[in-house]
Amino acid sequence: MLPFCPAQMFSDYPERTRAYFRDLREPHVHFIEGHRDVEDMFLLTQCHDNVIANSSFAW
Repeated sequence: MLPFCPAQMFSDYPERTRAYFRDLREPHVHFIEGHRDVEDMFLLTQCHDNVIANSSFAW
């Protein structure tokens, strides 16, 4: 189950994502990492809204 917070960040490059969004910290954002692609996809289905771009899930 995902923790409640306004933003969940999924990325193929979590360190790069953390660096880019370095000003965002818990509890405002939660970085999702360490899961298989199918698990990430399931977690994405549990979110109320999604913003997806330039990834294998974007097409």
